Amino acid sequence: MRDSEFPIFLSCPKGLEQLLALEVRRLGATQITETLAGIATSGNLELAYRLCLWSGVANRVLRPLKTGKVSSTEELYNLVTNIEWQTIFSPERTFAIEFSGTSHFVRNTQFGTQLTKDAIVDHFRRTTGTRPNVERRNSEIRISIRHRLKQTSISIDLSGESLHRRGYRHEPGEAPLKENLARAILMRAGWQEIHQMHAPLIDPMCGAGTLLIEAAHMALDHAPGLRRSGWGFQNVSDYRCDLWNSLLDEAQHRYEAKAEKSAVQIYGYDKSLNAIRNAERNILKAGLG
Repeated sequence: MRDSEFPIFLSCPKGLEQLLALEVRRLGATQITETLAGIATSGNLELAYRLCLWSGVANRVLRPLKTGKVSSTEELYNLVTNIEWQTIFSPERTFAIEFSGTSHFVRNTQFGTQLTKDAIVDHFRRTTGTRPNVERRNSEIRISIRHRLKQTSISIDLSGESLHRRGYRHEPGEAPLKENLARAILMRAGWQEIHQMHAPLIDPMCGAGTLLIEAAHMALDHAPGLRRSGWGFQNVSDYRCDLWNSLLDEAQHRYEAKAEKSAVQIYGYDKSLNAIRNAERNILKAGLG
C-alpha cells in the first residue's frame, strides 16, 4: 500500500526559492508553490526523507501539522494543545520550540514560546499522565511555530539541525560561507555543466574550503546529508528505519559508482596558512582525502 501523503515545507535563504524549487522537482516533488524564503509541496515519507538527504539549498524540511487563525492567547493555546501530540512523539522525547512572529497579544517570541510549550506539556499530562522535557540546545523534537497576521502554522522539523550543517566542517575559519549558499553559488555558476566538460574549478580565496567541498560533492553525486549523524524525523513516532537505511544505501552506492570513474580538478588557494590547514581538515572529514 502506498504511504499516505502530507504537506511539506522547505525553508531557504531569501532569493534562492527558484533554485530550491528546481532541486525539489528533480528529487521527485510535483506540485510546488514558491513562497518567500521557501517552497511548499506534498509527498510521502520517502520523499520527505529524500529531501532531507539530497537538498543542497534548503535550510530545513518541515512537516506542517496545523494552521489556523487566532486572535487571543486562549485561541493560540487551544490551537496548539488540540493537536494529538502523543501520536507524533512520545513523552520520553525532549522537545524545543522555535517561535517566530508577534501580534497585539503575543508581544515577543519568548512569551509565544512559553505559551505554546505549556500547551504541549498540558496536552501530554492530560492524555498520558506524564510530560516531555524541554531541551533547547540538543532537543530530539523541534517544533516550528510561525505566528503572523493572526495566522499561526505549527510544524515538526524533520531535519533537526539546519541542513547547511553537512557534518564535515571541522573548522569554520573567519567569515565562514554557509554550505547551502556555496551550493547555490555553484548552481548559479553552472558548475554542474562545467565539470562535465572536464573544466577545473579554481578558488583563489578558498578559506575553510566550503566551495571546494561542495563542488566536489556535486561532481561526484554525493548527497549533501550523507555524512550527517542525526535527523529530526528519527525521533518522530512514524519513523521508518528500513526506508531511511535504503535511501542511505542508495546514496552511498551512487557516490561510490561516480567516484570510481570521475576525475574532477579542483584547486584552492589562500594567503592564510591557517585557512589552508582548516580546509585540509574539512576536506578529509568530507571524505575527499
